[in-house]
Amino acid sequence: MRILTLTNWYPPHHRGGYEWTCGQVMTRLAERGHDVLVLCSDERFADVVETPEPLPVRRELRMYWKDERPWRPGIRGQLEIERHNQAALERALDDHQPDVVSAWHMAAFSLNLLTTIHRRGIPISYAICDVWPSYTLTMDPWAKRFRGRLRGIVGNAVERRYGVPSVLPEIDEMGFASFLSKSTRDDVRVNSPWRFPNADVIYPGIDRASLAATGNIPPRTAWEWELAYLGRFDARKGTETLVRALPLLPKASLVMYGRDGDEERQRLVALAESLGVADRLSFGPFGKVGEACRRADCVIFPSEWPEPFGLIPLESMECDTPVVATGTGGSGEFLVDGENCLLMAPGDPASLAAAVERLAADPALRDRLRVGGRKTAAEFDIVRTVDGYEHRFESLIEDRIRAGG
Repeated sequence: MRILTLTNWYPPHHRGGYEWTCGQVMTRLAERGHDVLVLCSDERFADVVETPEPLPVRRELRMYWKDERPWRPGIRGQLEIERHNQAALERALDDHQPDVVSAWHMAAFSLNLLTTIHRRGIPISYAICDVWPSYTLTMDPWAKRFRGRLRGIVGNAVERRYGVPSVLPEIDEMGFASFLSKSTRDDVRVNSPWRFPNADVIYPGIDRASLAATGNIPPRTAWEWELAYLGRFDARKGTETLVRALPLLPKASLVMYGRDGDEERQRLVALAESLGVADRLSFGPFGKVGEACRRADCVIFPSEWPEPFGLIPLESMECDTPVVATGTGGSGEFLVDGENCLLMAPGDPASLAAAVERLAADPALRDRLRVGGRKTAAEFDIVRTVDGYEHRFESLIEDRIRAGG
């Protein structure tokens, strides 16, 4: 298959599990012999060390994103972005001649790129790993400008004048969607303009082989009160609750491995100082997940928003590290209290502390959670995720052939 992948951020310039999964799927599809081209934004992070790309990646598209925030330029600026992005897409389509387009994270992006693909009759497969259909129109001022019947009349005139697609068809009628969790699918159906009636669920997976490569760190034999948090520095992730739990756990130390959110990190430091626990809080780089998990007695996943899924708990389970988590959103589809984790109440430092105290006092509980966690992690291997997308792409191409496309 010839696959064109369309997304905003793409590894190594990425923010979290969404982009990581996209990178893993596309790299592994290329290793299976498929012809993959990635077209993504020109956003680059200064702290990322450039390495040779494992497959062709064109970092050419411009986003409605600036200084870590959504950006709304004037109408001339919007037209310039749309023209630039459409030209980059047309080049990629002409050069690659894809059998299918795999559209991933479209937030702060030119949604009318999808319009051009649809008009060419190329099947579109959406990989929806967060609720971007619910908020994407607020981050694409060009598509929003011409939304609605009366505005659409103006949009058609603008397209005739400037040659840039301006009226966005219904997204769920242009392609087939695969969500990363039932929770995310249900959320989008309720809170977005689109229903995606025939959508399926393809769960993301972890790279178990890569995590096993860090197995030279010996397993924990005794509880040492070392806690870990891995993820973005984002208030929705429950980071404040975690810091506020430290005074309730006087023996515990906490290492937070993360990226992005410098303001949030500074706020957490100030909070720790005000609570008198700054000497027990430290930070590490988010990179070697396996090592970070194995160095901890338990990993805390205190997310307070409807988490789309949650790879960190699964990676921790694969590393034999007990997990304390809230089970919000999609993470509740695999987290089972007392079997593979201990659940805590979102936003409740006392509940978090109580769960950690239970783990500390009960070695048998920790062993039981390790066994259950290993079984759960084995069910969410990245290979199964790749299999799911490969089958989806093949089905869309076969449908197009049967339809005479």
